[in-house]
Amino acid sequence: MSHGWKIFVVIVTIAGIASLIFAGALFVTGRTVASAVARSVEQSPAAVAGVADDILPIALPALYTAQFATEMAGFKVAAFTAGAPDRHLYLAQAPAYVHIDPDTLNAQADGVIFRNHRDEGAMETIMTYDLTVRGRPATAVVREGRNSAGKPYRELSVVFDSQDGQVLLSISAPTAEWELMAVDQVLAALE
Repeated sequence: MSHGWKIFVVIVTIAGIASLIFAGALFVTGRTVASAVARSVEQSPAAVAGVADDILPIALPALYTAQFATEMAGFKVAAFTAGAPDRHLYLAQAPAYVHIDPDTLNAQADGVIFRNHRDEGAMETIMTYDLTVRGRPATAVVREGRNSAGKPYRELSVVFDSQDGQVLLSISAPTAEWELMAVDQVLAALE
C-alpha cells in the first residue's frame, strides 16, 4: 500500500471515529433534553394547581380537574378538563421579557392548543367584548366552529398583561355543553 493510501485510510478512520463520537454525543444530548422535557410535565393535581396559581391566582369552579402543567424557559401552562375530554380550560403565561401582540397570541393558541379538537381554520369569531382583569383592560374573543368529530364547538380566549408576563386564558367545549363550563364564574373571578 502506498504512502498516499495509508494517509487516506488514516484520515477516513479518524473521520469515522469522530463521526461516531459526534453521533454518540448527539444521542446523549437528545436523551437528556427529552428527559428534561418529560420531567417538566406535571400531572399531579397539586402540581397543576401550583403552576395555575403562579400564573393567575383564581378560584376555579369545582367542575375543573387538573390535566397537566409545565414550566420551561420561563413559559408556564396549566391545563384542566371539565368532565369530558373535549372540554378544556388552559392558562398559559409568557415570561415578562416576552411581549406578544394579543391578536397574534390568540391566533397561535387557536392554531396550536386546539388543533386536536377541531378542524384547523374552521373557527370564526362570533363576538368580542372588553373586560377588566385585575384592574387591567383585556378583550375576550369568542369563536365557534366544528371539532374533529363534526360537532359545533366554541372557545373563549382572553389575553392580558400581568406583572409576571402576558397571560392567556382559554376555555373550550362543544357548543351544546357550553353552559356546563361556568364561563361567567371564571370571568367574574378574573376581576
